[in-house]
Amino acid sequence: MSLKKRQSEAVYILHKYTYIKLMGEAIEKQDSKCATLHEIYEYLRQKHAFFRGEYVGWKYYVCVTLSVGENFKKLHKEIGRGILLI
Repeated sequence: MSLKKRQSEAVYILHKYTYIKLMGEAIEKQDSKCATLHEIYEYLRQKHAFFRGEYVGWKYYVCVTLSVGENFKKLHKEIGRGILLI
């Protein structure tokens, strides 16, 4: 995907959605209504071409939004490392 096309899609995505909304969708699509950070990344990559490109700075914004977002709760996973987000 060309840089210009990626930038155009980024503008469209970020005007239409917020990171909170995108992450909420990713969590809601899970059967358990919980998601790991990896599952959120994968959902975003599958749903929007912008998240599939070489630019990975969006991952930082996802992490920051999850850290400060009052809409998300962190649960420790029963098995393995990391957290679940609801």
